[in-house]
Amino acid sequence: MKRAIEEHVGKTYYSRGLSYYRNGRVASLEVKSDRIIGRVQGGRPEPYEVVIDLEKREIVESSCSCPMVRECKHVAALVPHPLSIIM
Repeated sequence: MKRAIEEHVGKTYYSRGLSYYRNGRVASLEVKSDRIIGRVQGGRPEPYEVVIDLEKREIVESSCSCPMVRECKHVAALVPHPLSIIM
């Protein structure tokens, strides 16, 4: 699954997101069968809103309220824990 996440956000942002995850920056998390919704603390006072859509246990789309259009570390931060539950 690491490879799928890296492909979705890129190796650099995967690494940064994993660091965010390990440092406890995931402020909230809700896991549904086809969607992961959460908030990740970034550099601003309010956490960023993150939504990840899944299909057949693969990431098909993601969005984040941060300024990044693609390759977001906040998406990567949200993924490790829920995927261990889903998988």
